[in-house]
Amino acid sequence: MSVGKIKEFDMSEGNWRAYGDRMEMYFMANAVKEELKLPILIASMGDAAYELLSDLASPKKPSALEYELVMEMMLNHLDPKPSLLAERYRFRQRRQEPSEKVQEYVAGNDGDRSATGPLHPLNPTNTSSTTPDATLDLKRA
Repeated sequence: MSVGKIKEFDMSEGNWRAYGDRMEMYFMANAVKEELKLPILIASMGDAAYELLSDLASPKKPSALEYELVMEMMLNHLDPKPSLLAERYRFRQRRQEPSEKVQEYVAGNDGDRSATGPLHPLNPTNTSSTTPDATLDLKRA
Protein backbone atom coordinates (compact mmCIF):
# COMPACT_ATOMS: atom_id res chain seq x y z
CA MET A 1 0.00 0.00 0.00
CA SER A 2 1.46 3.33 -1.02
CA VAL A 3 1.78 6.38 1.18
CA GLY A 4 0.57 9.68 -0.29
CA LYS A 5 -0.68 10.65 -3.73
CA ILE A 6 1.11 12.05 -6.73
CA LYS A 7 -0.82 14.70 -8.61
CA GLU A 8 -0.39 15.46 -12.28
CA PHE A 9 2.07 18.28 -12.95
CA ASP A 10 0.23 21.49 -13.94
CA MET A 11 2.20 23.06 -16.80
CA SER A 12 0.41 26.41 -16.51
CA GLU A 13 0.99 27.05 -12.80
CA GLY A 14 3.28 24.31 -11.58
CA ASN A 15 6.74 24.62 -10.10
CA TRP A 16 8.91 21.76 -11.39
CA ARG A 17 11.44 22.11 -8.57
CA ALA A 18 8.67 21.66 -5.97
CA TYR A 19 7.13 18.81 -7.99
CA GLY A 20 10.50 17.06 -8.10
CA ASP A 21 10.94 17.48 -4.36
CA ARG A 22 7.52 15.98 -3.74
CA MET A 23 8.33 13.07 -6.06
CA GLU A 24 11.53 12.40 -4.10
CA MET A 25 9.58 12.39 -0.83
CA TYR A 26 7.00 10.02 -2.34
CA PHE A 27 9.79 7.69 -3.48
CA MET A 28 11.41 7.76 -0.04
CA ALA A 29 8.14 7.18 1.82
CA ASN A 30 7.30 4.23 -0.41
CA ALA A 31 10.83 2.80 -0.68
CA VAL A 32 10.67 2.98 -4.47
CA LYS A 33 13.59 1.30 -6.23
CA GLU A 34 15.74 3.41 -8.56
CA GLU A 35 14.62 1.52 -11.68
CA LEU A 36 10.96 2.34 -10.94
CA LYS A 37 11.37 6.10 -10.42
CA LEU A 38 11.27 7.03 -14.12
CA PRO A 39 8.21 4.90 -14.98
CA ILE A 40 6.32 6.33 -11.98
CA LEU A 41 7.31 9.88 -12.95
CA ILE A 42 6.25 9.42 -16.57
CA ALA A 43 2.97 7.75 -15.58
CA SER A 44 2.07 10.54 -13.18
CA MET A 45 3.32 13.71 -14.91
CA GLY A 46 0.34 14.32 -17.20
CA ASP A 47 -0.09 14.71 -20.95
CA ALA A 48 1.26 18.24 -21.40
CA ALA A 49 4.39 17.55 -19.34
CA TYR A 50 4.95 14.26 -21.17
CA GLU A 51 4.70 16.01 -24.54
CA LEU A 52 7.28 18.55 -23.39
CA LEU A 53 9.56 15.78 -22.15
CA SER A 54 9.20 13.96 -25.47
CA ASP A 55 10.23 17.12 -27.32
CA LEU A 56 13.20 17.69 -25.01
CA ALA A 57 14.35 14.06 -25.25
CA SER A 58 13.98 13.78 -29.03
CA PRO A 59 15.14 11.71 -30.88
CA LYS A 60 15.19 9.34 -27.89
CA LYS A 61 12.06 8.17 -26.13
CA PRO A 62 11.61 9.50 -22.58
CA SER A 63 11.56 5.93 -21.27
CA ALA A 64 15.12 5.43 -22.61
CA LEU A 65 16.53 8.18 -20.37
CA GLU A 66 17.71 8.09 -16.77
CA TYR A 67 15.47 9.53 -14.04
CA GLU A 68 18.04 12.16 -12.95
CA LEU A 69 18.54 13.33 -16.55
CA VAL A 70 14.78 13.72 -17.05
CA MET A 71 14.47 15.75 -13.86
CA GLU A 72 17.38 17.98 -14.91
CA MET A 73 16.04 18.48 -18.46
CA MET A 74 12.61 19.47 -17.20
CA LEU A 75 14.06 21.78 -14.52
CA ASN A 76 16.36 23.53 -17.01
CA HIS A 77 13.44 24.10 -19.36
CA LEU A 78 10.73 25.05 -16.87
CA ASP A 79 12.87 26.97 -14.37
CA PRO A 80 15.84 28.40 -16.29
CA LYS A 81 18.53 30.39 -14.55
CA PRO A 82 18.00 34.15 -14.92
CA SER A 83 20.07 35.92 -17.54
CA LEU A 84 22.95 37.82 -15.98
CA LEU A 85 22.66 40.59 -18.56
CA ALA A 86 18.93 41.00 -18.01
CA GLU A 87 19.35 41.05 -14.22
CA ARG A 88 22.16 43.58 -14.43
CA TYR A 89 20.09 45.78 -16.77
CA ARG A 90 17.07 45.67 -14.42
CA PHE A 91 19.32 46.45 -11.46
CA ARG A 92 20.93 49.44 -13.16
CA GLN A 93 17.62 50.84 -14.42
CA ARG A 94 16.12 50.94 -10.93
CA ARG A 95 15.31 54.48 -9.78
CA GLN A 96 13.97 55.75 -6.47
CA GLU A 97 10.31 56.65 -6.73
CA PRO A 98 9.25 60.05 -5.32
CA SER A 99 7.12 58.41 -2.63
CA GLU A 100 9.71 55.73 -1.81
CA LYS A 101 11.81 55.87 1.35
CA VAL A 102 15.52 55.06 1.20
CA GLN A 103 14.98 51.76 3.05
CA GLU A 104 12.33 50.71 0.53
CA TYR A 105 14.56 51.70 -2.39
CA VAL A 106 17.53 49.74 -1.06
CA ALA A 107 15.30 46.73 -0.30
CA GLY A 108 13.97 46.89 -3.86
CA ASN A 109 17.54 46.71 -5.17
CA ASP A 110 18.32 43.51 -3.30
CA GLY A 111 17.16 41.51 -6.31
CA ASP A 112 16.97 37.75 -6.37
CA ARG A 113 19.30 36.46 -3.65
CA SER A 114 19.46 33.05 -5.36
CA ALA A 115 21.10 34.63 -8.41
CA THR A 116 24.03 36.19 -6.58
CA GLY A 117 26.81 34.42 -8.46
CA PRO A 118 30.28 35.88 -8.88
CA LEU A 119 29.17 38.14 -11.74
CA HIS A 120 25.83 39.20 -10.26
CA PRO A 121 25.59 42.99 -9.86
CA LEU A 122 24.86 42.61 -6.15
CA ASN A 123 27.85 40.40 -5.41
CA PRO A 124 30.45 42.44 -3.49
CA THR A 125 33.31 40.60 -5.22
CA ASN A 126 32.12 41.83 -8.61
CA THR A 127 34.48 44.64 -9.60
CA SER A 128 32.14 46.25 -12.11
CA SER A 129 29.82 49.08 -11.11
CA THR A 130 27.26 47.62 -8.72
CA THR A 131 25.21 50.67 -7.90
CA PRO A 132 22.61 52.31 -10.08
CA ASP A 133 23.37 55.76 -11.47
CA ALA A 134 20.77 57.33 -9.23
CA THR A 135 21.31 59.44 -6.17
CA LEU A 136 19.36 58.72 -3.04
CA ASP A 137 17.08 61.39 -1.70
CA LEU A 138 18.05 61.16 1.96
CA LYS A 139 15.28 63.57 2.96
CA ARG A 140 12.81 60.69 2.55
CA ALA A 141 14.65 58.47 5.01
